[in-house]
Amino acid sequence: MNFLKITLVTIFASILIISGCKPYNCSRENSLFTSNYLVKPIPFDSLASVESTLSYLQNQYCVLGDTILPAFYFNFQKNKITASSKWGSIPVLIEPIPCDLDMIEYNLNSILEINLDGNNILIEGKRMPLDSIAPYISFQYLNYGKNPKFSDFPTGNGIWLITELKRPISDLNDIIGEVLKGYHQTAQTLSYGLFGKNICDLNEEEWEKFNQRMQFRLSIKYSDEIEPTIQIGNQ
Repeated sequence: MNFLKITLVTIFASILIISGCKPYNCSRENSLFTSNYLVKPIPFDSLASVESTLSYLQNQYCVLGDTILPAFYFNFQKNKITASSKWGSIPVLIEPIPCDLDMIEYNLNSILEINLDGNNILIEGKRMPLDSIAPYISFQYLNYGKNPKFSDFPTGNGIWLITELKRPISDLNDIIGEVLKGYHQTAQTLSYGLFGKNICDLNEEEWEKFNQRMQFRLSIKYSDEIEPTIQIGNQ
């Protein structure tokens, strides 16, 4: 396979404290969803809706000028977002809202859009069952030019969760659980393709190369936006 060659500018260690029983076998698997960025937790115990979450991000990053990327904990045992790192919860990066939309450039083929419209799940505009999300994550990251609707390379991809502004953030729990499941499976597939072994068995050099090829980027946006607005570019 031909991979896009990029330079990884900075690799950060997560400052989140991870404790309790974790869903995966090693620390690298449990840090997959922070992509080695420096992150800090969002206070989801006080944020109930998509609107309050996006308002918090807007205030933190566009008003207060925070520079450390936000994350939430996801509890795999309960399959839900949580404010705590205990009992099977791991940190998950969520992209902050860009403050100057005029400066944003993006390739829509690098974005997998998952829309929760009422009780319907739409993936790239098509109604799909919940268990279709994980395969679509693989389609997005490991397409290698086979389908023009998806990205050509694992590098630079993002996943957008789209729903109504007033929607409870808890309505996204099942979808997020499937996104994380699909990303983990896809990451292991890529690791075997690159190095012939799973993520836990990679040495430090191989782990760095893996993170040059594939990074986790998750955004939440609301359905009445005309254009997508959330993205972190290669830095």
